[in-house]
Amino acid sequence: MTKTITASELASNLADVMDSVRLHGDRYVVEDGKGPVAAIVPVSEEEAGRSTTERLVHLMETVAERNRDIPPETIAAAIDQAVREVRADRRQKA
Repeated sequence: MTKTITASELASNLADVMDSVRLHGDRYVVEDGKGPVAAIVPVSEEEAGRSTTERLVHLMETVAERNRDIPPETIAAAIDQAVREVRADRRQKA
C-alpha cells in the first residue's frame, strides 16, 4: 500500500516507516510544502525496476543492431501500421 508522509513526520518516525516498508511492503511518498519529493519503497521493488530497465535497454540495443540496415522511415512506417492495427483491434473489442 502507498502512504503519504511529510518530511517532518518521516524524521520523527523513521524507524516505524522502515519497519512498515520492510515487514509489510508498504511504499511511502514523502512530501514537503511544495509536494512530493521522494519515495521510499522496498529494496526488492527497486531492484526489480532496475533489472527491468537493464533488460529493456539490452533489448533495445539488440533490436537496433539487428535493424541497422533498415532505413528509419521503413521502421517508422511499420510501427505506425502496428499501432493502427492494435488500436483498431481494441476498438472492435470495446
